[in-house]
Amino acid sequence: MRVLVVHNLSESRRALAQALSSAGYVVETTASGDTALDKLSQSHWDVVVTDLRLPTMSDLELLRQVTAKHPSVAVFIATAQATIEQAVGVMQLGAEDVLTEPWSASSFEARLDELARRRCSSAGIRCAS
Repeated sequence: MRVLVVHNLSESRRALAQALSSAGYVVETTASGDTALDKLSQSHWDVVVTDLRLPTMSDLELLRQVTAKHPSVAVFIATAQATIEQAVGVMQLGAEDVLTEPWSASSFEARLDELARRRCSSAGIRCAS
């Protein structure tokens, strides 16, 4: 599974990328929503993980554009500053899930595994567990 991590804080980007890479995911990172959209247009991605606060584009705008232009890409929001109302709002706009920091790598991996199982099931194929 290919995961694009979009986070404004370099430490958070690195930590998330390292945890996902160690779990076997192919990961790239960027700090910018604009760069993320460019990467999405240039190659296939399964998942985008983004922060609620991005420097060049709002997280909501990134979420809207990803769900409109790349509907097969699941979007996870990873943030330390989400309220319940914000979490519900981004889920209604199409986010797959909201991860609150500090997040657990094993918990996030479990969410990605569940996403992969659902996609296999909806495609009518059997996936390795």
